[in-house]
Amino acid sequence: MILKQDTILIKPNNPVPEHITELTSITNVMLKDKQTLQQILPTIIEIIGNKTIVAHNANFDFGFLQAAMKQLGFMPLNNPVIDTLQLSRAILPQLKYYRLGTICRTYGIKYDDEIAHRADYDANVLAQ
Repeated sequence: MILKQDTILIKPNNPVPEHITELTSITNVMLKDKQTLQQILPTIIEIIGNKTIVAHNANFDFGFLQAAMKQLGFMPLNNPVIDTLQLSRAILPQLKYYRLGTICRTYGIKYDDEIAHRADYDANVLAQ
């Protein structure tokens, strides 16, 4: 169950590659006036607080966040992390693929590949 949802777009240091725009529908124009990671990281840390982090392929996302925090001089997060990719491999060993869409379809959860790969969408289907 999602109790609160925030969507934060972050202005990257480099232009968004075309394949990322195709995957996420996030364009450079959308990010033009957004804050950089260094500017918004204190807010993200405050939002996360001491909560448990649940993500599909959490090692990738959380690893990226931890590396960015270290590079920018922030203390690493010590939050508990639940990786649903690892859980799905343990619970569904018969599957060939463990993408979030595959897991959703296995459980009869609607998954739209056209709008997937945005954190808000992925979090909502993951909560189901």
